[in-house]
Amino acid sequence: MNELADLLLMDRTTLLRALKPLQLLECLISTRHPDEPRRHMFSLSQSGSLKIQEAKPLWEAAQIEYETDIGPEHARALRSDMLSITGGI
Repeated sequence: MNELADLLLMDRTTLLRALKPLQLLECLISTRHPDEPRRHMFSLSQSGSLKIQEAKPLWEAAQIEYETDIGPEHARALRSDMLSITGGI
């Protein structure tokens, strides 16, 4: 949990709240780590994978609309700024 929260630049509690609905919808599967029972491991369920496939064209359309509205150079600059601020790659 801590590793995932750090990767997503979130605190652990916020991450748990965000993951709970995905677990309830059975999009995410949580299992205990075999060597460390207090650690959880998450994997995407088949249902979760299908949801991503459904959402991908919508996400891509939204990105095209965004770039059309503000221009590709401005969009690139904003993404670069956000990555700099968050320490993203």
